[in-house]
Amino acid sequence: LFSTLIAEVQSSDLPQQRMLRVIDECESQRPHPDWALFRNIDFDQELDSLNSWLTSAIGEADHSEQFKGLWFGLNNPGDENGTSADIYLAASPEFAFGELDWACESTFYPDTGPLCSKVLNAIYQIAYAESKSVKNDAEYPLVLAYGAIIARAALEQHKFVGPFSFLKGAAVGFD
Repeated sequence: LFSTLIAEVQSSDLPQQRMLRVIDECESQRPHPDWALFRNIDFDQELDSLNSWLTSAIGEADHSEQFKGLWFGLNNPGDENGTSADIYLAASPEFAFGELDWACESTFYPDTGPLCSKVLNAIYQIAYAESKSVKNDAEYPLVLAYGAIIARAALEQHKFVGPFSFLKGAAVGFD
């Protein structure tokens, strides 16, 4: 499954095509009727809002800082309406390829907040809709895949300047 995730993150296809291939791989490893529901999600719907979100978020940075690493954090926020899945941005003055400890040194958490992703929410809601739903067998790989795919898209769409001109790398993962 991780080989498929890596291949799809590296692909240049639109998120929809990539996510459908991830879903196919998940279904081949864990057959379940819920996979058909995930195929109905529009995985391309957030491409425009993604760039606006990232632009707003990094625009809040103090220009005296020098960030070397970006962390796209995946989490499960909850409120009176229930639990969901979402992605947020953090920046660190440190970065070490192949490691994640640097992300714990993040000093910049924009007030812009998380993406408020409709796609990640849809994944979470389908995954846990019923007691017999596919649950974490879907949430973990699909949220991780989509988070990594859109993080890469954001990085490719944006020209990083100012405190972000020192970037050495980025990572995506669950908190």
